Amino acid sequence: MPQSRFRGKNFGTNKQTIELLYGNTLLPKYDPGSNQWSLVSYRVMGPAMVMGHAAGVAAVLAARHDRTFRQLKVSDVQNELLQQGAFLG
Repeated sequence: MPQSRFRGKNFGTNKQTIELLYGNTLLPKYDPGSNQWSLVSYRVMGPAMVMGHAAGVAAVLAARHDRTFRQLKVSDVQNELLQQGAFLG
């Protein structure tokens, strides 16, 4: 498979981008359930990073306040994301 080069800019801001410099527009993804590799579009990277950021914030808030995810208020997670500069659309 040919190599691809990507460049990310402005991580952690609402202007976060990942651009393809050259190569294939597909990235390898491992699925442990099937024990196989597949190719996925790199366009899923932005939404995946945003969801990861929100999940990480929720994990910290839950641990900090000795709660489960279900016990958190969505507004508390949203407020923390906004304080960190996230764009919630």
